[in-house]
Amino acid sequence: MLDTNVVFAAFAARGLCESLFELCLEQHVLITSDFLFGELETKLAQKLKLPMETIREILSLYQSQGEHVVPSPVDASACRDTDDLAVLGTCMSGSADYLITGDKDLLTLDRYEATRIVSPRDFYELSR
Repeated sequence: MLDTNVVFAAFAARGLCESLFELCLEQHVLITSDFLFGELETKLAQKLKLPMETIREILSLYQSQGEHVVPSPVDASACRDTDDLAVLGTCMSGSADYLITGDKDLLTLDRYEATRIVSPRDFYELSR
């Protein structure tokens, strides 16, 4: 599963996250949820100021390449930032092997249930 910050970075600039997004589209099944789509839509609109038509195209691409799930409930004590509970719940519902994120609050967990939590660089290295 790609955290919203990784998907956002893939569309914001050329670089590691863009390459990682392409790699995941080609070789993996992406786990998605309405929560992730909402976060991504907000960031693309507010930070990149993309037109709504472009945002819809990005969300459509992202959705068409993944398995869409409803996040499982996660106990509030699972992580420091309650905004990350839906991310962890999405991992659980989708039985994600990896959560790829730049979020330090999530990275400190190293693992949640059966999901290993890694940085974009670490996952890219693991996939080579």
